[in-house]
Amino acid sequence: MTIRYEAPVLVSGNGYILYQPPPTSLEGLQRSVANPYESSSDQRWALGTKLEYGLQTFRYAKNGGSTGAPGKLFQSVVPLAGHIDEAISTALINALVVGFTPAVTPTDDLVKDELADGLFWTNGTEAGLGQMYRIRSHPAIVGGVEGEITLWDAIRVTFSSSLTGSVYHNPYRGVIIHPSPPTAHVIGVWPRAVPSSEYAWIQTRGPCPVLGDGTLVIARAVMPSASVDGAVSPWTFTLTEGTPNVVDGTENRKQVGYVMTVAPSGDYSLIFLEIDQ
Repeated sequence: MTIRYEAPVLVSGNGYILYQPPPTSLEGLQRSVANPYESSSDQRWALGTKLEYGLQTFRYAKNGGSTGAPGKLFQSVVPLAGHIDEAISTALINALVVGFTPAVTPTDDLVKDELADGLFWTNGTEAGLGQMYRIRSHPAIVGGVEGEITLWDAIRVTFSSSLTGSVYHNPYRGVIIHPSPPTAHVIGVWPRAVPSSEYAWIQTRGPCPVLGDGTLVIARAVMPSASVDGAVSPWTFTLTEGTPNVVDGTENRKQVGYVMTVAPSGDYSLIFLEIDQ
């Protein structure tokens, strides 16, 4: 089945509707019928592809780290300091390639196409700053050595020599269980166990069993737990009145959904996820 990018595609007679992102590194590849309850060692859809089935919404993602457990919250890979505000080459308007030099630490090296379908943007105070571009491909890049990043879209403003640049992985590549509290953008909940480095559909919206931490209350909001990895806890905050007022503990205050049914702490309650709008 060939995917067209300008419209949603009805994937099967069972009511699946699939929304394909703009052109990606998988452009032109033949895909199989989407099944949100299967995983594969090979990539069959563009990362971030959206799949709707009844009340549920999923995104296509790659699991990172250990086996992805069902019913637990997962997050994006942790951004690396050596990929933020680093040296870039000057680039002319309409160019599709820019040089990027990650910091000199082993963890900041990049394997080939690790950033494919991720993001590149500019920092600084000169012409071209604050503009973002989607990454198409790149070779392996070693910290401290400039490598060429190829973009999907042409550069809109010529980069000055004083600009720096930042890169960010596609948020659906290499997702990990959220530590408590999360250390990156919360992505969703696997509906099944997903082996390390395999591709599958992660749920982002709609009814979903999720591990609970604390006393949940029907119809009230939940957030990522600050004490149990992968769990949700009641959405709460501490307000200290003053000039100005201060809200304490904001590091894990992202609302991820609402409670539909309640199970004891440490068990799985039904949560209406609202990670994907």
